Amino acid sequence: MKLLTDFDGVWTDPSNEAHFIADIIVDQVTRLTESDRPAIQQRLDTLRQEILAAPTEHGWESAGALSAYADEDPYILNNAVCRDLARNHPDLWCGIVKEFANHSALSVTCYDAGAARQARHAKPLMRAEAPAMLQRLLSRQWEIVFVSNSSDEKLHDCLGDLSQQAGGPIRVRGSAQKYRLTSPGTAPSRQMAGRPVRIDRDSYYQIIKQEQPDVIIGDVLSLDLALPLAMRSSTSEHGDDTERFAAMEIALMRNSYTPDWALAALGERPGTTVVEGLEPFVDWLLTRHR
Repeated sequence: MKLLTDFDGVWTDPSNEAHFIADIIVDQVTRLTESDRPAIQQRLDTLRQEILAAPTEHGWESAGALSAYADEDPYILNNAVCRDLARNHPDLWCGIVKEFANHSALSVTCYDAGAARQARHAKPLMRAEAPAMLQRLLSRQWEIVFVSNSSDEKLHDCLGDLSQQAGGPIRVRGSAQKYRLTSPGTAPSRQMAGRPVRIDRDSYYQIIKQEQPDVIIGDVLSLDLALPLAMRSSTSEHGDDTERFAAMEIALMRNSYTPDWALAALGERPGTTVVEGLEPFVDWLLTRHR
């Protein structure tokens, strides 16, 4: 059996790393606008509250559209803050743009700096129970493939000896670009709990098609699970693959930040589940696939 799994938010607790990224955004805006840091902190805190009050208007932008919504995880919220600075705060952006040509450049720089700060931090990124849960699956002959927007290097560092790069059994497909939307003009989407979610994610589609997993798990509905759900459907744009992927099972990792609409969108669909942690997820896998 093969598991295709997201990394951040499933096997990790993203709260510390996302906090570091948010802190670096404040540092950058303070530096580039030559402002008082407490004043910038307060303004960005207010901006975050405004974004979360209207999450369908904010998020991770790709090809001029929202690839994921601001309330789906703290990384996307950080990305949405950078986007909103560029779109709606010209008094700040006029200083920021001297160094960053667009909001994506600012967001990537702050993410990389936050990830580096996390790597130097004493607290491990992976959840404490993650190594034992991976070993449980490996002992039952599960093939595990990590597919993540994070870099190969980050995943290899976290997995250590379990990574195939270090001679271990777990393969890594980093920089997967699950967020990248690829259809111009009228784009394919699905209505999920009242929100349109784009499924034109060709980079991710090719990975799923190549790997042909039995189970996929993620923590962000738009990025990780919307496309797999569509691939199982008879109305999928990839109609030639519908039969092949009809039996693919899908799990959503519920975290403290998981929005209610994502839970509602998954609902009671056959072959799907919402799990409350790694141990319940592994229990579910091993019970269903003995």
